[in-house]
Formats: sequence, C-alpha cells, structure tokens
Amino acid sequence: MARKSVELDTISCSATLSACESGGEWMKAWQLFRFMMHSKTKLDTVSFNMPISACETGGKWETALRVLRMMECRNVVTATIGYNIAISACENSGNWKDALQLFSSMAQSEAESDTFTFSTVIRGGEKGSEWEKAVQILDVMSGCKVQADTITFNATIGACEKDGAWNAALQLLQVMAPSSLEPSATAVSAVISACVRGKEWWTALQLFFEVLQSNMKMDRITFNTAISACEKGELWQQALEFLAIMRRSRLVPDIITHSAAITACEKVGQLRHGLRLLWDGEDLAIDQTVSSLPWALARLSASEPDVIHSAFVEALLRLRDARQVSHELLMLWWSLSMLGVDSPCLITELTRQTLPNIPRYPLEGLVTLAWGAATSNSGSGLLAFMQDEWCTRLPQSDISCGLLGCEVVLEAVHSV
Repeated sequence: MARKSVELDTISCSATLSACESGGEWMKAWQLFRFMMHSKTKLDTVSFNMPISACETGGKWETALRVLRMMECRNVVTATIGYNIAISACENSGNWKDALQLFSSMAQSEAESDTFTFSTVIRGGEKGSEWEKAVQILDVMSGCKVQADTITFNATIGACEKDGAWNAALQLLQVMAPSSLEPSATAVSAVISACVRGKEWWTALQLFFEVLQSNMKMDRITFNTAISACEKGELWQQALEFLAIMRRSRLVPDIITHSAAITACEKVGQLRHGLRLLWDGEDLAIDQTVSSLPWALARLSASEPDVIHSAFVEALLRLRDARQVSHELLMLWWSLSMLGVDSPCLITELTRQTLPNIPRYPLEGLVTLAWGAATSNSGSGLLAFMQDEWCTRLPQSDISCGLLGCEVVLEAVHSV
C-alpha cells in the first residue's frame, strides 16, 4: 500500500511539474522540484528536464544550471534534451561562456549533441561576436557527422558579419551553395554586410549582382545592405539603380534606404539627385525620425529658407510631443549649425532634452554639441554645462589642452 502511495505521489508531482513547465511558472516548478528532492519521490530524467525547461522559459539560466548539476550528482542519466534546454537558457540570457562550458561537458558525457545543440551554441557566438569560435564549432559539427541546417549557417555567418570577417562569411556561403541548403536572404544580407564592414565594397556589390541574376527572393534588408555598400564606396549611380530595382520588385524603401542613397549622392557632390531622393521620401510618406529631414537638408547643403524653416518647425513639434534619444538630439544640433538655424524656441527645447544626456555623450559628441550651441545666440546656456562636463572627464593634466581645443572650435565657429 505504501509503495502504491509513493508511485501515486511521483505521478502527481510529475503531472504538476509538467503543468508548471507548460505555464512558464518557473518558481512553482522549482519549489515543487525541491520538495520532490527532499522527499522519497523517485526522480527520473524527465523529472529533472521539466524544471530545467520551466527555468529556460522564465529566463532563469542560473537555476537551470543548478538543476542540471543536481542531476549529475544523483547519477541520473542526463539526456540530450536536458543539456539542450540548459544551453538554450544560457544562450537566451547572453551567457555564452556557460553555454560553451555545458557544450564541452556534454561532449564528455553519454549524451549526443544534435543539430539543435550546435546551432544554439553558435547563436551564442553570434551574439557575443565570437566568429572564430563559431566557425570552429561548425567544423566540429561536420566532424561529428551532425547535419547543419540553414539556421546553423545563418548564425555562423551572422557571427562573422558582426566582426567584419567577410572572407570567412563568403566561404560559408559558398559551402552552402553545393549542398541541399539554399542560402537565405538573411545569409546573403549578412555576407554583404560583412564585406561592407571589412571595406570590401566591390566584393559586396559583386555578390549582390550575382543574387540579382538568380531566382532568390530578396527582402528590404538585402537591398539596404547593398545600397549601404554603394554609399561607403561612393557609388551614387549604382545606389540609385538599386533603389529603382527595389521599387520594381514592389519592396517599399524605408528611412535606412533613403538615408544611404542620399549620403551616396552627397559624398560625390550630386546634391540635385540627393534632394530629389529627399522629396521622393516625403511624397512616399516614409516614416522618419525627428532628425531625418534636417540631417538630410544639412548633408545636401539645402538653401531654400522656407523648406529649412518648415523642417525645423516639424522637428520642434515632435520634440515637444515626445522625449528623443541622445543620438537624435545630437543630429539636430549638428543640422541646425550646418544650416545656420537660430530658433530660440527650438534651441530651448533642444537644450532641455540634451542636458540630462550630456554625461552619456563621448568627447567627440560634446564637440558636436559645442559646435551647434555656439552657432546660435540662444545656445550659451548649454555651453556652460558642457564646460563643466569637459573638466570633470579630462585628467587634470589634460584640462588645459581640452579647454584650448574647445576654445579653438568656438573661435572657428564665431569667425564663420
């Protein structure tokens, strides 16, 4: 009778654990699991896997690892699924080193790593910009005769892309081509982006041309990356051609598309084409940030007073409507200084939102702010706060040098 009671208790607890896992109630699953550990309840592999899964869903990677360690101490067979869940919990929380350590422990156990195991560890390498280790793990995967899938390759290429390892990313794409795996638009975009980061503009464009001639369906991100390559390489005509192809493909350009194309035109002095793109963006009602239009007008050296006035009136309305991020504020300061805008209402609102962000700006950001504030008669209030911030950051021996640099900037501004 006692034996039946214990078996019934095991079944009941396991069912409750399963319910907690399905509902994402990691704390309840953990508490019940601890009760089962201290009672005479018989625990098997499944009993351990359920709280690990609940912790993974709840983002509690430390607790998931703790359960896994208890499993090992009790000599309960740790199956592949248990390791996979724990590795996934670490990867989701950005703890790639712990995921890698689990991966190594798994290799020394009886559990076999599968496609999910390798893909999850490689994804962690992608997030941590560890492209060399991600490629090494992919090589280990091949040596273990585990089939890599599109997700695995995408993650490895993504890791290479973040560090600008264009050659390695390109080789991975070439490995995919002869296999049964078709390179996705995501993978191609990542390789093109890796080439851009590695300053291999022509390699990026050559790859994009090859994709254009294939039957691969490309998305907006792929076009944006290619147009960005044109912008970096100052190939304005190619940027406009890609933009035209994008529209013919019924893909809607966004602010990133237009900004890259406009910058490509501005870099080589094609201001007329850049302004045309700017007005096209306005006509298409492309969603823009608060600084997008003023920034573009400044880059293109616009001179129409009514257009400039309208752009900054709109910026002021948006500033009053919502607090903006520090980068947007910095771009507005730069834009108004380049266009010679001196609007007391705009400067007052800009100053109000900029002051709390001053400690977050790097020194070069402070110089940009100084430039913007000094070109306006209304920006003197911001300059006083910036001088204090500058003195606080620089070592005592560098203060005089730093202030001298600021004075040179301000003198240059006032002499314009």
